[in-house]
Amino acid sequence: MLNYMIVAKLNKTTFNEWKQGYMDSLDDKDRDAFFMRDVMIGKVDEHTAIICADVFDRELQKTMLSDPAFIEMSEMMGIEHVEYEIKPASTP
Repeated sequence: MLNYMIVAKLNKTTFNEWKQGYMDSLDDKDRDAFFMRDVMIGKVDEHTAIICADVFDRELQKTMLSDPAFIEMSEMMGIEHVEYEIKPASTP
């Protein structure tokens, strides 16, 4: 079940450049596997990506997203992240 979505606005890079960097980072460390699984990536347009996943360790995810190296890389590439928590429509 997917319970988390991030819309990434890519202000200084394109979707394909961002996606290649994202895939390279998974190959190098597979760090996302420590806190999420079933990751899907979607292209909205050349400067917008959507990442959906089942996040099972929200605290570790918050730690990774607040890492100074991650923040610096995001700023350098002009990436803005908007986070959403997704729940089934039948859940109040």
